[in-house]
Amino acid sequence: PTYLLYFKFKLLPIVENLLYSQPSTRTNSNTDTVGPSTDEVGPSSKEEETSTRSGYFEVADGGTIFLDEVGELPLPTQVRLLRVLENGEFFKVGSSKVQKTNVRIVAATNVKMAEAIQKNKFREDLYYRLSTVEIHIPPLRDRQEDIHLLFRKFAADFAEKYRMPPLRLNEDTQLVLTQYRWSG
Repeated sequence: PTYLLYFKFKLLPIVENLLYSQPSTRTNSNTDTVGPSTDEVGPSSKEEETSTRSGYFEVADGGTIFLDEVGELPLPTQVRLLRVLENGEFFKVGSSKVQKTNVRIVAATNVKMAEAIQKNKFREDLYYRLSTVEIHIPPLRDRQEDIHLLFRKFAADFAEKYRMPPLRLNEDTQLVLTQYRWSG
């Protein structure tokens, strides 16, 4: 996947804040769209009377929001997201009151963005807003040397969490894992 990072601030403080900031929110952009008519920006005015449900930008205000599969966003939602990025403003569903937000956005996609822009499936201006810092992470099948390191990392994390000795891979198991296709 490619991770597109949008930051309003200088890079070094942002990296620190990105790692340690609260609150943070994660959304799958393929199923949870962001925009006033079809989104999770906030509850509708009618919902406000009976619910305290907050939208993604309200929850993440002052923190970070992760938009997964941002390349799959419908065009109308892209317009709304662009407005939030440009002005820091959004409307709750069914409301005419402007809400302010200050969020950092980390977005991920498996979509080839240059092709999506060329086919008019993704807005070029939104892409340039989101891609302040672009990190391309090759698929695991192209990084076989990382498989054992990743296994050791996760095994150590789980061992610490569950207070047990970390699992170790023998050479045969390492070979099986490195020869696996790792599709997806």
